[in-house]
Amino acid sequence: MLKEAHEAIDDARDVVIFEDFGNGQTKLTMIGNETMENAKNSGQLEGWNQILDKVAEVVAGLAQAK
Repeated sequence: MLKEAHEAIDDARDVVIFEDFGNGQTKLTMIGNETMENAKNSGQLEGWNQILDKVAEVVAGLAQAK
């Protein structure tokens, strides 16, 4: 689940950062351009969670295929 860490910045884009921790572990940090309240109200938070769930499924499938 995404947590609020930043306030909205005008004309900013969403940023997704992937950090390789080694041993097959990756940290994903998502910085959105909306406040958490706006993201919840607009459906953006739900949409990002759905996207990230699908990415996790794909990655898990790729890991099993190895």
